[in-house]
Amino acid sequence: MDILLLVPQPQTLQLDGYDFTSRALILHLRCTLPTVVCPYCGHPAFRQHSRYTRTICDLPWAGIPVIFELEVRRFFCDFLGCSHVTFAERFPDLVCPYARQSLRLAALYHPIGLDLGGEAGARLVHLLHLSISPDTLLRRVIRTPDPLIATPRILGIDDWALKRGHAYGTILIDLEQHRVIDLLPNRKPETVAAWLRAHSGIEVISRDRGQEYIDAIAIGAPDTIQVADRFHLLRNLLEGIQRLFQRSPQEIQRAVEQMRLAVSTDKPIHPVEGPKPISLPTADQTYRQTKFAAVKALQAKGLSCRAISREVDVDRRTVQKYSHLDQAPPKGTSSVRNSKAGPYLDYLRRRWKEGCHSLVDLFEEIHRQGFSGSYGSLARAVHHQLGVGSLYRGASISPPRLRLSPKQAAWAIFSEEEDLWEPVKTLRGVLLLSSPLAQQVDLLVREFRQILQGRQVDELDGWLERAERRQVTEIKQFALSLRGDYAAVRACF
Repeated sequence: MDILLLVPQPQTLQLDGYDFTSRALILHLRCTLPTVVCPYCGHPAFRQHSRYTRTICDLPWAGIPVIFELEVRRFFCDFLGCSHVTFAERFPDLVCPYARQSLRLAALYHPIGLDLGGEAGARLVHLLHLSISPDTLLRRVIRTPDPLIATPRILGIDDWALKRGHAYGTILIDLEQHRVIDLLPNRKPETVAAWLRAHSGIEVISRDRGQEYIDAIAIGAPDTIQVADRFHLLRNLLEGIQRLFQRSPQEIQRAVEQMRLAVSTDKPIHPVEGPKPISLPTADQTYRQTKFAAVKALQAKGLSCRAISREVDVDRRTVQKYSHLDQAPPKGTSSVRNSKAGPYLDYLRRRWKEGCHSLVDLFEEIHRQGFSGSYGSLARAVHHQLGVGSLYRGASISPPRLRLSPKQAAWAIFSEEEDLWEPVKTLRGVLLLSSPLAQQVDLLVREFRQILQGRQVDELDGWLERAERRQVTEIKQFALSLRGDYAAVRACF
């Protein structure tokens, strides 16, 4: 087989020989064309000045590294208008000027560095019987020129946090191709307007309702169609409901009191049934069994692992372990032979039987007897040897603490009822029963979401009039803000 078939430009290169060493396969190549074109002026040249050898790494063959030792000729350029007297011949299909790696090897390194980064990319390259450092891979990624992206027809503008709460930039997205096309260092109107003026041809711009982007579009692209983004529209409504409950905490407190009363009397709340009290543990249950029973009871009510962990005061990983068990796990065997409390166990056991169940008192007593350990070591010894369950004999696990923040109340009113999990449905039902203000807000929110999801643009004006007539300040302010950006909001619908 002709070995040149595996080399780029086989028609113009000649193989003068090859060396097969323990480290690589070395091919000696040279160009056979009698004349070449000057890369600076484009005129042909045929007078040779000198020659030298370039060493170029190529893709491995069957796991064997390949090196091209390429003889390069230097020519005189006889064109009087050329800026150079001599030049070296080029191999555009084989290697870039001054490069030490072939084009196809560089094409392999580029996506590896772009997708995996430095360290992981270098490890993968090593498996391909190649050698490159992580820093070199990263330098190749940094030197990659930005791709040329055509001006989009439909543009999305939003901000993104360089440092949340302090510094923000602007992200520009082609909404038809679903790809980011540029990032701006800030969200100032003049910065965004300059970008819009440099990219004429945009027909539609989707944006949030921030004044910076409204001003920027008015300056940089006044003829485009502006559309208020539906996500931010709903987000503004949710924030308004949250401000309402922050201003009226008595509405939430009234709902919490009714839920607490329902839990204590075990009476259902109409129309949504309230949570049932947790069954109390029997006297012979240990601490672990008590916690296990509480976890299973809350799990049956549909609470998440995070909520159960917060209510029962155990680690979330313990809750996850208990959720897959049918009975409490057996108590693990552990030893306190190396504990400083070991010599005092008989005394501790005797004092415990006498009725002294205060670890603080026990710690002070054995400390006077010469105990030099910590309070934690004493607690561990009592836990393993005397049984922590003794501390909780007859104790009951209280029902879940009833809490409802303004943010939770706003989310319960804003969301669709079928999307809420059971405890939040209960909170929503109690809140609507106890608060006429929440009932008004809930009605307006349902109508607004139905109009938006159904694209019922003809119903928008009627909803705005009803919202402005309601004596709910936050909803009225939201409706007035829609009036101020009416064209973009109507296009959103």
